[in-house]
Amino acid sequence: SKGIGPQEAIRLSQFRTWKCMKKGVYIQEFRNMQVYHGYEKRHRLILVKEYCKDTKKWRFYTLVTNETEIDAVELYHFYCNRQVIEDFFDDINHLHLKSREKE
Repeated sequence: SKGIGPQEAIRLSQFRTWKCMKKGVYIQEFRNMQVYHGYEKRHRLILVKEYCKDTKKWRFYTLVTNETEIDAVELYHFYCNRQVIEDFFDDINHLHLKSREKE
């Protein structure tokens, strides 16, 4: 693809098949994408489409990597697990700060 990053991936996604990860979550893989204007290096982009029940609309986000060996499904799961861990540490830090405020 010759376009730029997420906007181009979303535009192209209408012509491609989505892979279902779980109910309401789909991915597509784009290889060799330029991620930002002015940054010529190409990366692999995983476009994630998730249905938001609150807004009843589709939400898109991207996972960008230079990893070439792991398949898109494994990368999606890796990033999801990583996000869970990061959220856990954010919660712990938040609780720690709140407990220090009470001292």
